Amino acid sequence: MAPRRHAARPSALRLLSLAAFCPARPGAAAAAADAGAAGTAGGAAVCLAGRLRALTRTLGLLRENLLPALRPQGGPAADVFLYSPSPTAEELARLGPLLEAPSPVRAVRFDDEGHVLEELGRTHEEVLRQAMRIRGNWLGSTRRELLPGSRDKRAGTGIFMMHAQNECLDMIETRELRRGAEYSHVVFTRTDLRWIFPHPPLDLLRSDFAWVPDSGEDDWGGLYDKHLVVLRSAAHHALGGWRLLRSGRAKRILVDALGEQALRGNDTNTERWLAVRLLAAGLRVARFPLTGYVSCDPGKWVTQVDARLPMHAVGGFVCSEERDGRYPLEHAAVVSFAACLSSAGRVSSSNWSLSAAQRCYCPHPLPARHPGDQFADWLALCRMSERDLG
Repeated sequence: MAPRRHAARPSALRLLSLAAFCPARPGAAAAAADAGAAGTAGGAAVCLAGRLRALTRTLGLLRENLLPALRPQGGPAADVFLYSPSPTAEELARLGPLLEAPSPVRAVRFDDEGHVLEELGRTHEEVLRQAMRIRGNWLGSTRRELLPGSRDKRAGTGIFMMHAQNECLDMIETRELRRGAEYSHVVFTRTDLRWIFPHPPLDLLRSDFAWVPDSGEDDWGGLYDKHLVVLRSAAHHALGGWRLLRSGRAKRILVDALGEQALRGNDTNTERWLAVRLLAAGLRVARFPLTGYVSCDPGKWVTQVDARLPMHAVGGFVCSEERDGRYPLEHAAVVSFAACLSSAGRVSSSNWSLSAAQRCYCPHPLPARHPGDQFADWLALCRMSERDLG
C-alpha cells in the first residue's frame, strides 16, 4: 500500500493573516514545560460529547482503538467524562457496555439543551448581543433565534458545543478536587467519531504541542475541531469558548485576531474560533493523521459536506453500513492512513512507530519553515526523531 502523503494546508495559509494579531503569550512555553515535567502521573481526562445514538456504531471501536492509546506508558488508564443532550431510554441502553466494570467513566452529565439559549440571553443578554455582531456558525443555534426578536438564526451547533465542552471542564475540575491531583492531559472527542485504527499513543505526542488531527480535508479556515489532545494547562483555552463568550472576551479576542473583517464577513466558524483561541494563548499546534471519521446513522438521509464543492452543488445520500462517512474527503484520508499504518502487520497502537507515522503522513522533502509562521510546528511529527521521545 503506497503511503498517503500529507495534505496541503490551505487553512494555515489563510490564518497567517490573523496570526500577527495573536502574539505568543509570555510564559506559554514555560507552562508547557512545567506541565510536561509533571510526567504521566495525572493521566488523561477524556471529554466524550455528543448524541448517544452514535455509540451504536462507534462505542466498540472507541473502547478498542481510542481509550487504550490514551494510557501513557506506566501511567493510569484514561478517565472518561461523558456529556450528552437529552438522551432517550433507547439511547441510554447503548451506553451500557461503557459502564460495565471496570468502567473508565468518572462522571456523566445529561442536559436538556432546550433552555441553553434562553438562559444565556436572560443572564448575559448584552454580552451575547455584542458577540452576535460577529457573523458565522461559531454561534450556531440550530436555526433557533439567538435572542428574542433578533431574527438571528444560525445554522450549526456552535453554541451548544461550547456549552458541552464547558460541562466537561466542570466535571473534570470537580473530579480533580476530589482526587487531589490534576490530570496531565485533556482530550476532547465526539461520540460520532468511528476509530477504525488506533489513535496515536500519548507517548508519541510531545507535551510542548497542542495536537489537532489532520483529516485530509479543508479545515474551513481554522483547525479541525472534532478531536484534540492538549496538556491540562491548555484545556481552558481549547475548551473554554463558553466561558469566554459569557465573560465578553470572545468578541474582543476575535476582533483582535481577525480585525474588522470579523464584523463584516460571515465566515467566523467553529474551526476558526478554535484556531483563534489556541493562537491567542500562545499554544504551538502540531498535527497527526486522523484515524477516525465522523459517521452517520444508517437509514438517515445525510446532506453531504464536501469542501471541494459550493454549497448549492452538494447533494446527499442515505447513510448505510457500507457508506457512513459524513465527509467524503475525511473518510478517504482516514481509510488511507489506516491502511498504510497497518501495512506493518498486526493492528495495534504499536503500529504507531515514529517511522511509520512519518512514512504514511509526511511529505518528502519537508517544506521549509517561514519566518513568522504561527503554524511552524504543523509538521512537528515529521521533524521529530526517536531522541525527541526520550
